[in-house]
Amino acid sequence: KDTIKKIINYLITQQDWVTALKLSTFLGYSVRSIKSHIVDINNECANLIISSAKGYKIADKGAAMEILKGNDSLPPQDNEERLKLFLIFSFVSTKNPCI
Repeated sequence: KDTIKKIINYLITQQDWVTALKLSTFLGYSVRSIKSHIVDINNECANLIISSAKGYKIADKGAAMEILKGNDSLPPQDNEERLKLFLIFSFVSTKNPCI
C-alpha cells in the first residue's frame, strides 16, 4: 500500500502528465511495476488514474485524497497483509470457535 500511496501522492502534486518512466525514476521502481500498480489502483478505485500516450494523471483528486488520508479501501498488497486479513476474518467470522 505504501507504493500505491507514493504513486498517488506524486501524481496528485503534478499538473502535467507523468510518464511511467518518470514515476519509476522518482520512486525507484521498474516501469513494469509502476504500470502494474496503476492497473491495480484503477481496478479498485474506479479509474482514479487517467492513462494516455502522454502518461498518467489523477482523475478524481477528492478520491485520491481519501486514499492518502488512510482510507484502506484497497485490498492487501502483499502476502503479509493478506495473511493478517485472513486471520482477522477467520477469528471474527467463526461461529463455533474451537477453544
